[in-house]
Amino acid sequence: MALVLYQCTSKLVSHPLLQTARLFQTAVPVAAGRAWRESQGHARTGTEYGPLTDLPDWSFADGRPAPDNRSIIDRRETQRKIAERVNMLAKEMMAAVENTKNKEIKEKQEHELRESKKLKAKGIKWKSSNR
Repeated sequence: MALVLYQCTSKLVSHPLLQTARLFQTAVPVAAGRAWRESQGHARTGTEYGPLTDLPDWSFADGRPAPDNRSIIDRRETQRKIAERVNMLAKEMMAAVENTKNKEIKEKQEHELRESKKLKAKGIKWKSSNR
């Protein structure tokens, strides 16, 4: 067995239980290449979308496609639900824009109606001229 040494407060510590212990990484893994992929318009990781994720792994020799496996079916269902939600939210946004536009038109018409019902001065307004 190999002796495992850990550095603890500037001195090395050896413990018999640590000799058989596996080392676990506790730091957050760095997403290698994520910034580059995002700058190129690709997915953050290689498993979010793309041909390696979306296409089947194999096909028959005569060219027939392989039957869809469970993960592909689940992924399509998830994407379908997301698309339905996006459509629903887009329709709600368009309805809200339309309602706002109709409300502004109605307020403008009511304002014009109030202005037309106000008393109006009769006769000619006399202007004094200082010549």
